Amino acid sequence: VEDSDIVIIDTREDVESLFVAQKCKVNLSSSIFVILDDMSISDIFEELGFIILDSHNLDLDKIINYIEKL
Repeated sequence: VEDSDIVIIDTREDVESLFVAQKCKVNLSSSIFVILDDMSISDIFEELGFIILDSHNLDLDKIINYIEKL
């Protein structure tokens, strides 16, 4: 994780995904994508620098588009 430029996290449990995301923040230059079911808390984590994706409206093309923008 320390050497990764991009990390995508989806544990199928929002609390676990966010916990893992925080632990992955050891490399401040990496882009961390977190896939959530409950988007009501997404603003908080976006402000912390995580890229939040909605699990209900997600496809591979959307992830690729985000990565290409980086």
